[in-house]
Parts: sequence; C-alpha cells; structure tokens
Amino acid sequence: MKSRISIPLVLVATLCPAVLAQAQDDADVRKELVAPYKKLAEANDRKDLKAIVSLKTADFHPIFPDGRIGDSKLMEQYSRDFLDRNQLPFDMN
Repeated sequence: MKSRISIPLVLVATLCPAVLAQAQDDADVRKELVAPYKKLAEANDRKDLKAIVSLKTADFHPIFPDGRIGDSKLMEQYSRDFLDRNQLPFDMN
C-alpha cells in the first residue's frame, strides 16, 4: 500500500520544479509578446502609418469584419482610413 502512495508523491515532487521553472519563463515570454503591441499602440498614437505597416510581417493577412481576407496593400489602406477617422481623446486640462 505504501508503494502505491509513494509513486504519485514522487511524480508530483518531480514535476513541481518543472512547473515552477515554466512559470518563471512566462514573464519573459509576456515581455516578448507585449513589446510589439506597445510599438503598435505608440505608432497609432503618433498616426505613423509607415511604422504601423512595418510592424506587419510579410505573411500577415487580416480578416476584415465583412469576411474579406486582405493583403498588405489593402491593410495599408485600411490602416490609413482608420487613422484618418480615429480621434484622440479630448484633453480636459
């Protein structure tokens, strides 16, 4: 009976350090994933179309709300139209 209980305990004790190591890596992975989004947000705030388009990879194909699949030229036009319509929040100071 003792051996039946000790096997799961050994497995849990063996796997716990691996889970903790994985959790520590998550912060680094999150930083890597968040960085391009921050760059995109900053480019949108500056209304910098060139920077926005440069952040898209060559194989990026957007799917628009109407179901169309876009290419890089269509995405650039869509981004240009978005920037033209998008208004920054009012500054109440």
